[in-house]
Amino acid sequence: MKQWIVVCVVGIFVVVCSACGTTRPKYRDSLPPSDLVITYIENHSKNKTEAYVVVNRWVAVTYKSAQDVIQMNDKEAGIMIVKAVYPFHFSWYEPLIIFPIEHTGYVNYTVLLQVKDKKIKMEFTTGTITWTHPLRDSTRYYPEANMPELKKYYQNLRDALLRELNKEPETF
Repeated sequence: MKQWIVVCVVGIFVVVCSACGTTRPKYRDSLPPSDLVITYIENHSKNKTEAYVVVNRWVAVTYKSAQDVIQMNDKEAGIMIVKAVYPFHFSWYEPLIIFPIEHTGYVNYTVLLQVKDKKIKMEFTTGTITWTHPLRDSTRYYPEANMPELKKYYQNLRDALLRELNKEPETF
């Protein structure tokens, strides 16, 4: 009788452990090339010099400090390179833990901004991805379910910059 109870308990334990393991999200240890670089080429209403001033101001306001994020700033060529970090949050159930564990991760990305008369090219390049696990060391995985969220973030940045470029100048 005791052996039968032990077998039942072990069987239930195995079923519970395997069920918990299936609730984890899918990971990508490296993103496919189509997800690494997202390029937008858009029209705007300003000449190169005016557009560059707007882009410079937009970077300073959006990223809180232009000095911390601008890696290259060439006004004559109309090129600016910005290096920034996108934080993301996700959760999943660990085996044998009833409540989901919250995780915070960081996507390091670069934005190449090339300004010309009436045109701008924005190239978002996804770099390293890290997240900290409370029970393990950091890893390089990115939850596959968060990929649309990252693309939406890039699109929101593009839309915000285009709104600034197409705004009429303010008069005092």
